Amino acid sequence: MQSIISFEEIVKGRDFTVRVTADGLLYAVDLVMVMTGKNCNHANETLRDLDSSLFNSEKFVTRGRSKYLTFQDALELVMVLPGKVAKETRVKFSNIIKRYMAGDESLVDEIRTNAVSTSPLAQLARVDEDDKKRKRVIEDMELEERRLRMTEMAANTQRLFAEAHKCEADAQRMLMEDYASLCPNKTIDDRARLMFKDYCLNLVSCGTHGAITNGNAPITISNLATKMGYKFDTTSLIAIGAEVAKRYKAKYGVAPSKHEQQCGGAVRLVCSYTEKDHGLVEDVLLEWNQK
Repeated sequence: MQSIISFEEIVKGRDFTVRVTADGLLYAVDLVMVMTGKNCNHANETLRDLDSSLFNSEKFVTRGRSKYLTFQDALELVMVLPGKVAKETRVKFSNIIKRYMAGDESLVDEIRTNAVSTSPLAQLARVDEDDKKRKRVIEDMELEERRLRMTEMAANTQRLFAEAHKCEADAQRMLMEDYASLCPNKTIDDRARLMFKDYCLNLVSCGTHGAITNGNAPITISNLATKMGYKFDTTSLIAIGAEVAKRYKAKYGVAPSKHEQQCGGAVRLVCSYTEKDHGLVEDVLLEWNQK
């Protein structure tokens, strides 16, 4: 169902009417006819020939063969249309802007009157503004809903990660118990003990998929040398280790901590380094490789 509104309030003394749809859109061709004084055919030509730099044609709402505009976009279109009435309307608009810039307090009373006015134009303008407010409310609600969903997903992911981590720890413990049951006197040998120890350490410092999660993940001089494509004999690796330990102490003021490691068939205490020491170890390896 459609209705009509009169633009007499804008251009005093002239009863120009424009059709309005039930959802508050103005017929573009009617508006052009009113503002330019042209007939329907010429008004349609004016719409087709509109300079896109003056008015964005994407603002038109097309339904079938007809074009429609919101009240806000209709006001913008009036500012670029040719014709006597359009010119008179722009003069009225400029007068309102001038009064606003001058701080004309009589505008306050007019604004309050329009806020409760039952005139079709005032109601149409309010509907347009109310739609914007409703859209903002809906957008805010949708944003909050997405935020809550993301928070819930993050919580579920964390819960699943914790459950997976516990299952993996339980499986490791059971595996260690099974292995111990096969050992003489149920005593795990040093080799296996170190393997299980490293496994536990990796479980703490890495994710369930083996991805490093922090800078505390352990590194070894020999593994880093291999990744860099260097091959050193045992004597060289011992000398490199001594140099890395020396630079570590010079940097931090304390000697590096030590951990058990199987070397040459025996369990020895060796210096411990982590990802945060990657650069320090790499520098020594680079220098040693150039010797």
